[in-house]
Parts: sequence; C-alpha cells; structure tokens
Amino acid sequence: MKPTFVHQPGDVGFWWENKEIGCCVPTEDRWTLDDICEAWFTKVFLKTTAERQVSNMPLVLLLDGHGSHITPQVLEAAYKNNMFIICLPPKTNKLQPLDVGVFNLVQVVWKQLCEDSTKIGKPITRTTAISRYMEAWKSRLHPTAIKDAWWQSGQHPLDPGIFGDKDYAPSTISSTCVHLPPSFPQLDVPVLDQPIGIVKPNPGALDQVYNPPPFKVPNAAQMQAPKGANPAPEGVWLVTVIVGF
Repeated sequence: MKPTFVHQPGDVGFWWENKEIGCCVPTEDRWTLDDICEAWFTKVFLKTTAERQVSNMPLVLLLDGHGSHITPQVLEAAYKNNMFIICLPPKTNKLQPLDVGVFNLVQVVWKQLCEDSTKIGKPITRTTAISRYMEAWKSRLHPTAIKDAWWQSGQHPLDPGIFGDKDYAPSTISSTCVHLPPSFPQLDVPVLDQPIGIVKPNPGALDQVYNPPPFKVPNAAQMQAPKGANPAPEGVWLVTVIVGF
C-alpha cells in the first residue's frame, strides 16, 4: 500500500515523481481531517486494492477507530466496494500491525538518516524530507517484517489469546493502589488497612523551648581554677564554651 503524507502548506519537493507515494496532502494543523481520510480511502486505498484483488470475496480493513476513518462518506464508499471496516478500540496499539512491527523499524532508520545528513552538512529540509523518508520506508518495509507484524498483533494468523488481562491492565505507575512484586514480603496487615495513630504532642516541650529555666551564674567561690593553671588577671573572667557538632 502506497503511503500518504500529511504536511503543512509549502513546497515539499517533486514527490509526484516517486510512483511509490500515494499522495501528499497539505493541512494547516497537520492532523488527519475527514476530507483527507476520504481522499486517501477513495483515491489510494480502493484503487490499490482493486488492482490487487484476486477474488470477489469481501475485503476487511482494520482501522484505529479515529473519527475521520468512519465518516458517512467513507462508510458509503466501503459498502459500495464490498468492504468491511473494523475499528479497533482506543489505546490498543498492540493490535495494530503497523504500530507493532513497522513504524518502529522505519523510525530507527529515519533517525539515523537525519543524524548522518546533519553530520555531512546537508540536513534534511522540507523539500527533501519525503524523498529521504521513502528511503527509510523501503529499507525496512519488506515481506518478512510485514508478516511478523501481523503475527505479533495476533491478527493473522488470528490468535485472540495472544494478549491477556495484564497487557491491558491499568497503569501501575499512576495507580492509587499499592503494587508490589511477587518476591516482596507480605505484610500481616495491608498498608492501606493499618490504622494511623495520632501522636499527641507533649505540652511541656514547647514550654521548655520558650520558657527555659533560669541560668544561675556561679559565684567566685564556685569557679576555681584547676591546679597548675595561671590565675586570670583581676577583673577578667575566662569562660570556655564547648560546642558539639
């Protein structure tokens, strides 16, 4: 199937010279709109399938369920061409062959192409982006990768049990429940069920801080110099303060 590129308005090079490109459509917000999807479905997808269809059996198209994929115009065109459209539920990229085994392979090569082009002083620009991306697309889009993507997604051969509840369980990172590994020691009482004790403050603690006991200054008789020490001059007091850190 020939790819379609959605881009911002502007010059994107002579993409039509590459017969392996389906079409290029400009859009202001760079999102797939209803008319863009309809144009791709009628002018690219239906045309390609008609050229390669080997029997009169109905065709099945898997889509990710985006609103632009199931407009009345698209559904009517599919019905007239003996085609069924199956929309996958949201957040089920594991069931989509392109997400599972194609886009990631192409993305690795595309990133390397961008880095290599920058190193030699010829960065990829708007006019060369599509042609260079097709290089990465062709280098990784081979029959083995496509078949493997269908197998990993469980779509063909059909394998409904390839994914379990754990694969689509809620995220444990943002969960409000405690998720511990199986090897973690089990608590006698779950953490969430343990009562939270209230620590009562000591009423005398703050009183001792703000109202410390009076300091008694020793008289001269109580302050005797140690034996062997030089007496201090008259009228001078020697006070030693030891501070521990």
